[in-house]
Amino acid sequence: MLQDCILLSGKDVEAAAAGHESELLSVVESAFRDWHAGRVVSPQKTSLIFDDVTQSRINCMPSGLPAQQVAGVKWVSVFPENPKMGIPNVGGLLILSNLQDGRAICVMDASSLTELRTAIVDALAASYLKPNDTRVMAVLGTGRQARSHAIIFNALFEEIGEVRIAGRNPAHVRALASDLVRQGVPAASYDGDYAAAVGGADIVVTAISGQEALLKRRWLGERVLYCHVGGLEDEDAVAQSASKIICDDWNSLKHRGSPTIARMYERGLLADDDISGNLGDLVSGVISPREPSDGLIYFNAIGMSIIDVAVANWIYQECSKMSIGGSFVF
Repeated sequence: MLQDCILLSGKDVEAAAAGHESELLSVVESAFRDWHAGRVVSPQKTSLIFDDVTQSRINCMPSGLPAQQVAGVKWVSVFPENPKMGIPNVGGLLILSNLQDGRAICVMDASSLTELRTAIVDALAASYLKPNDTRVMAVLGTGRQARSHAIIFNALFEEIGEVRIAGRNPAHVRALASDLVRQGVPAASYDGDYAAAVGGADIVVTAISGQEALLKRRWLGERVLYCHVGGLEDEDAVAQSASKIICDDWNSLKHRGSPTIARMYERGLLADDDISGNLGDLVSGVISPREPSDGLIYFNAIGMSIIDVAVANWIYQECSKMSIGGSFVF
């Protein structure tokens, strides 16, 4: 018997997720608990790196959630130089299959899914690790990840009263800040002044497509949460001065050549014992959230397929209920 497969565009993914940030946060938190408890099937990501300098790559990320009777694989490209040509730096698709008979039930755009998942994972970390008196967020970068982080953090943390935006192109900074303000985000343009944007911020997010140690430790306050999104974005001193370093999955992250702390591990500047734990440990109560003695906390997510599949399954279910998207038959 033939079965329709739902086809979801990036706009479909965004439409389903809009206004459901808290629900998605719970979905991601639950998936991390399942992963921590060993209730998932999650092999290592395969990363095909085609340029060691730019870290242009295509990732193949499979995983399964037996309890939800669903599995999926994300085939996603990350080409950091693309924005220079006016092309998004992240692209690809995710295929979702049911575990009753293995048939594909959904194909969706991976760019919007990745943006959503990345920002929700960082927001989950922030819910445990941000300072209690958080008021100011700084976002370095002007691309889609920068936008999604600003929107999702603003939706989830009502105490944030200012979102500072800074980037390499002041025109792009101003355009993003203006667009965010129209969407109800209290954004302010800091043009290319990274130091001013970061100074005094309680949460700092770097979402930069280049490969440059841009963020300096001297710009950061003593009690701050730093969320590292991409590859080489900060100098070694940032991680070296952290009270806690927490990852989504350190074992996966440390073998990737792109993130700052993975490069530090390769050079012997960080060891396994320097990592406080994974996000699954945090949400399961194995390690403590922010404590009064904590200063800078460093969070880095490499991206886990099990979280992509959990979010994708929620999106699929929501779009099915709302009759969003097209369909085709294999």
